[in-house]
Amino acid sequence: MILALNNSTFYLGIAGGAALGGLALRAVVVSQLGWIGAACILLALLLFALSTRLSRRGNVGEASMEESVQREEVMVVPE
Repeated sequence: MILALNNSTFYLGIAGGAALGGLALRAVVVSQLGWIGAACILLALLLFALSTRLSRRGNVGEASMEESVQREEVMVVPE
């Protein structure tokens, strides 16, 4: 199921890129398409950086929660 969703997202991206390219050709001259491509690449890099930052932030929270659970386990001693 996950593989099917991954492929569907991939094909949706290809279709979206083709649609965006068609709209760009209607709006600007062919020689200006490089600037639109550069803007799309910059947007992709910004989204990647945001995703990486959020992923790291989530992992840090999980690690600190695991440490607090371990500390509680060590403090609780049966008598």
